Amino acid sequence: MNHEENKMVPIPKKKLFGYFILAYLGAAIILAMVILPVEYGIDPLGIGKLPGLYNLTKKNSSNTVSSNGAMLEAGRAYTQAEPFKSETIMIELEDLGQLEYKLIMHEDATIVYSWKVLGKTPNNGVYFDFHDQPDKINRDQFPDEFVKSYGRGEYVSQRGGFVASFHGYHGWFFMNLEERPITIQIDVSGYYNGHIELYRSVNGEVKNMVDY
Repeated sequence: MNHEENKMVPIPKKKLFGYFILAYLGAAIILAMVILPVEYGIDPLGIGKLPGLYNLTKKNSSNTVSSNGAMLEAGRAYTQAEPFKSETIMIELEDLGQLEYKLIMHEDATIVYSWKVLGKTPNNGVYFDFHDQPDKINRDQFPDEFVKSYGRGEYVSQRGGFVASFHGYHGWFFMNLEERPITIQIDVSGYYNGHIELYRSVNGEVKNMVDY
C-alpha cells in the first residue's frame, strides 16, 4: 500500500488567495443583489425592482419589528384638504338624557380629542359609544344600518386620536348616568368639516333627530 497517496497536498498560496477573492466577490454580489434590497431597501444595482424582490422590499419597507419580535405597520402620512381646526364644544345633557354628537369628516381626515364630564361624577359620568356611520352620498356602498364602533363603556373622561376610514359622521353617543343635568366638554383638534347633534332624547322621549 502506498501511503504517499494519502498525504494532503498543500494548496499553493496564489491559488488560496484567488479562492479568497472569489468568495469575497460572491458575498459582495449576494449582498448587493439580495440582502440590501430585501432587508434594508438599499438597491445600488437596481436589482430590487425585479418583480419578486420588489415585492419583498416593499413589504419590508412598510413594516418594522417591535422589541418583542412582532411585526408592526409603519406610520403613514396624509395630506389634508380641510383647514386645521381646534375648538372646545360644550354639550348640555339632561338628567336621563341621551345624545349623539358627531364630527363630519372625509376619508383619512385625522383628529385628536379629549372629552370629560364636568363636576362631581359619583355614578361614573356617562355611558359612551365612539362610532361612525356613512353619509347619504356614500351610504349605498355599505350594508343597511352600517355602524362601526371603536369603543364603549362607562367613563367620566377619555382622550385619543382617530383617522376616518370613510367619509361620514364620526363621534360619540352619550347617555347620562348621573342623577342631574351634566355638561360634557369636548376638545378637538384636526381636520374635519364641522360638528352636529344628530339625536337627543330625555327619559325615552325624542327631542331632536336629524335626517342625515
